[in-house]
Order: sequence, then C-alpha cells, then structure tokens
Amino acid sequence: MVFYELVSVLMVLVAGLAILSKASERLIDSAIAIAHFFKVSDLAIGFLLVSVATSLPELVVSIFASASGHPGLSIGNVLGANISDLAMVLGVSALIAKLRVKKNEHGDFLKTLILVSVLSIGLLFIVPSFFEGLFLLAIFAVFCYFVLKTESSLDLEENKVTRLELVGELILFFVSLTLVLLSADWIINSSVNLAFLGGFSEAFVGATIVSLGTTVPELAVSLKALKTKKTDLALGNLFGSAITNLTLVLGSAAIVSQIIVSFNTLVVLVFFALLVNVSLYYFVSTRSVIHKKEGLLLLGLYALFIITSFLVQGI
Repeated sequence: MVFYELVSVLMVLVAGLAILSKASERLIDSAIAIAHFFKVSDLAIGFLLVSVATSLPELVVSIFASASGHPGLSIGNVLGANISDLAMVLGVSALIAKLRVKKNEHGDFLKTLILVSVLSIGLLFIVPSFFEGLFLLAIFAVFCYFVLKTESSLDLEENKVTRLELVGELILFFVSLTLVLLSADWIINSSVNLAFLGGFSEAFVGATIVSLGTTVPELAVSLKALKTKKTDLALGNLFGSAITNLTLVLGSAAIVSQIIVSFNTLVVLVFFALLVNVSLYYFVSTRSVIHKKEGLLLLGLYALFIITSFLVQGI
C-alpha cells in the first residue's frame, strides 16, 4: 500500500515540476513581449532572462516552502539548485561543447559567487530570518546595479508587439503566473508527503528531486546558448542564476520565515556548494577551455553529492 502511495506522490511531484517548468518558460516569454511593448531596454530584459527569470521556480518553491513551515525543503532547494546548476548543468554543457572561458570576466564572476556563497552560508549557521533576508536582498540589488551598469545585453531579436498582442500576452502572463503558484503548492505538498512516506528528510528531497526539477530553465537556456555558439551566455546564465539563488531566493525565503535546518544536512550542502565553486574557479583561472574531462569531473561531484546527501540524511 505504501509503495503505491509513494509512486502516486512521486508522479504528482514530477507533474508539478513539469508544469512549473513550462509555465515559467511561458511567463518569461510573456514578460519579454510586454517589456518590448513598453520599450524596456534589451539590457534590462537580458538581465531579467539570464539571472532572475530562470531562477523563478527556485524562488516560488523556496518562498512557499518557508511560508508553509518547511525550511529544510527551502534551503535544500536553494543550495541543491546551485550545485545542480554548476555541477550537473555545466557538466552536461561541457560534454556537448567546449566551453571557452575568459579568465578575467568569468573569473571575476566566480570570485563574486564565492564571496556571496561565503556570506550567505555564514548566515545559514546563525539561523537567518527577516533582517538577514533584507541583507541578502540588498546584496542582490548591488549585484543588479553593477551587472546592468557594466555588462552588455543579450542579442534578442527585435519584437514589435501590437496592442492586441499585448492583451493576449497579459492574459498568458497571469495564467502562467497562476500555474506557477499552483504547481509550486503541489510540489511542496507532494515533497513533504514523499519525505514522510519514503523516510527521507525534507532537505534531501529539496536538494535532489525538487532542485533538479527547478533547474530545468537554466539547462534549457544553456543548451540553447551552446547551439548558437554563445558560450558567454551559457556560463553567464549559470553564474548569474547561482548568485540570484543565494541572494534573492534565499533572502526572500528568510524574510518569510526563519530558516532552521539540521547541522549535518547543512554541512553537506555547504561543503559541496563551496567545493563546486572552488573547482570551477580553478578550471577558469588555469585554462582557456573547459573540456569533457572537466565536465565528467563536475558530473562526478554531482553524483557524489547525491550519494552523500542520501547517506547523511539519516544521521
């Protein structure tokens, strides 16, 4: 009986993640069309797409998890998504194509990511709440300012949107937003049920199954960028999303509710998050191309993270 309940809950979770992914994608498209109508600059649209919009699933799921009293699910999703982005997604990308890196530009991004990681992780050990959340949002605001001031925009096609099309896009925007919110609620409920029925910790479910599902937008953007030979976009998407997760997403979740998680779980998440960041910084600072060998190493780190998380959750 428990087996069938477990399977049904897992199916609901997978369906919720699929709906969340597609609805988020549609929401992003509508937001871009609406922005074009109001003549918002491509620079602002590009930044929205790269670092904020692709982190929308993590943001909604983490806020819902925190608000419903499941902080382990929230922090597992945030740090798990970062590990998934920088190890799994980047590892897969390196297997598909050689990733040419710019030591100065990408190195600076990774230095920022490591600094933000240390600050965010430090706050996790003192149980972040409202004021710590505001501090993380302030860091995100500063990050936005410098990126919009110094980075070039994405190469987005000109898109003239008529008033009639605007009405359609507004309807699609709110329908997509509703689906995002509903699917996030399904994901939280099914994740909690899965943890209970399977004997897993909520943080483990959040760091593995849920985070893997919420990183689909980053994977889609990166693969699309690689097809068009835009390595900068693929790497910038992942680095920007990682910083967004640690500031905007984690900060928002902390404002909603205190984030308390078991020490053992936190140590595993923190260790692998920093290990992946440092490994990437080493790759970027010592070579001009990330090859398949480095991609396999990153995928190996991700597999080790999953195994370690599973083993440690019961301690």
